[in-house]
Amino acid sequence: MRRVILFTAILSLGFISIQEGSVVVIKKDIENGVALYGKNDNYYPVTIELDANLENMSSSEGNPFISVLDSRSEIKLTEFKVKDKKASWGMKYSYTFYQGSIFAKHNDKVAYQLPFRK
Repeated sequence: MRRVILFTAILSLGFISIQEGSVVVIKKDIENGVALYGKNDNYYPVTIELDANLENMSSSEGNPFISVLDSRSEIKLTEFKVKDKKASWGMKYSYTFYQGSIFAKHNDKVAYQLPFRK
């Protein structure tokens, strides 16, 4: 019984470590601001929600911002540009991601396999 519990615990830790760090937001300096890129190392798409608190900056994509990162991809999410170069500026951001695309559409022409017998 102890071996089963130990095996289950080790297996669970393996799944957690695969998920941790698999979706990240990377900040890169650009002229007159910063750009944020999303990177997805998973073999499935993820929906990412980015929320920023901006001071003397504007976002190219609106705030909060929702996008889908395809599997094993990296894309530019948004740019934050400084409004007044003579004044101080700053930014804080947070993000959350979910498995799959929230924009996915159901296709009635496809026969989906059910997880149980009819």
